[in-house]
Amino acid sequence: MIFFKEFLKNAKQIGSIIPSSSFLSKAIVSKINYKTANVIVELGAGTGVFTEMLINNLNPNTKLFIFEINPLLYKTLHNKFSHFKNIYIINASAENLTNILSFYGVNKVDYILSGLPFLNFSSTLRNRIFTNIYSSLKLSGELILFQYTKFLENDFKDFFEINNLEKVYLNFPPANIYTLVKKIK
Repeated sequence: MIFFKEFLKNAKQIGSIIPSSSFLSKAIVSKINYKTANVIVELGAGTGVFTEMLINNLNPNTKLFIFEINPLLYKTLHNKFSHFKNIYIINASAENLTNILSFYGVNKVDYILSGLPFLNFSSTLRNRIFTNIYSSLKLSGELILFQYTKFLENDFKDFFEINNLEKVYLNFPPANIYTLVKKIK
């Protein structure tokens, strides 16, 4: 119910009336190689549907940075997950990703997962976020994001190439999962 209430307050920030389904969550978190991942970032964690699955699969030394800009959802995440080792819950915008990771001594990350409603953002904000993601990922790193349409492809094509595209129909609405790799500039 908290998710729906926050959607009503700020639909552009939340992006959906209900959290992602377990089918979408499983499909996204299954794309991570947990044996080799040192640092994982989740952008727009909401109520923690992906977060919980990530934590259940993490190696003990892997660091997980969870970003949520909404204060109430941030508090929910903090209450649920702050007691876990190597979990950092950040109440900030993804456009500050590089600076925040640097503050924690992290230069590059292996995976970034995103449930951000990019099409609700201005093109300027989308560009700043994609620039931060690009700068934060290792050369071999991956951005795994979901969107309900394919309209975002033009925005990320300057930064990333599509490595894989998967449709999850058992979600409301059905979602496209993009696995993206950095373009060499």
